Amino acid sequence: MKNNFSDVKAELDLFIKNNKIIDLVNSLNIPDDFNSPKVEDKPNAIFRKIHGDFSIELDKRVEKARKAQTIGEYVANLYEEKGKEDPKLIGRTTMTGINKEYKSKLINNRIHPAKDKLLRLAIAFKLNTEETERLLRMAGWSLAEENTVFDTILAFFIEKGVYKITEIDEYLDEYNEPVMFSIK
Repeated sequence: MKNNFSDVKAELDLFIKNNKIIDLVNSLNIPDDFNSPKVEDKPNAIFRKIHGDFSIELDKRVEKARKAQTIGEYVANLYEEKGKEDPKLIGRTTMTGINKEYKSKLINNRIHPAKDKLLRLAIAFKLNTEETERLLRMAGWSLAEENTVFDTILAFFIEKGVYKITEIDEYLDEYNEPVMFSIK
């Protein structure tokens, strides 16, 4: 273990104790529908006359659902954007447990990704806290949702920009949390 292990552990202890993950996510100010385009009000006149103003809301929701980016499209864009910046990206995603088959299923929207798989991608892509939260929200997850020690530790390292998988696993193990990347 590194010389600064006790310093990082002390800071991580405070991060967990003070429940900083909720403050961190709330400070991002990401709207719940951040990836949805604005929709004009064009309700069906007959439906509106019969059913009232809620038809406007229904039209908005249907149009939003039709235009919203899928998690697969979002991840494909991340691979494209981050891959241009970092030629080692594919190797890192493989090291974090995301193989070609899983990537294909995810990008083609054949699976709904588990939260831990998305966190693995966040580490591999070296996403910052806001980017990680956006990725998670695309699939209906959030860092602050379950507010577990596990999520808090990962959020801590993402916030600090530390993406070394062995170091993350070392601290997960230290806090008796399941490791993500190592085989134990």
